[in-house]
Amino acid sequence: MLGRWRNTSLNWLSQNILFRDLLTYTNKVRASIGLRSSSRSFFDVTYPFLYLAGTVPAFEYPRRDLPPQVHCLKHAS
Repeated sequence: MLGRWRNTSLNWLSQNILFRDLLTYTNKVRASIGLRSSSRSFFDVTYPFLYLAGTVPAFEYPRRDLPPQVHCLKHAS
């Protein structure tokens, strides 16, 4: 319970304080190419076709809500 409160608080802080200017800039760029603005965090945006996560699965927390278009880097053997 305390962990969820901490994560919710840190998420709010990052979106509304730390990265507010990034969201403003992202929405200006979106508007310049004819897209509507978004309230989603820059880091939460996924694309409908493919998203390459810059990590390997072993570094990620297990998630049931990961969209199928998200792929992690493969380990080179």
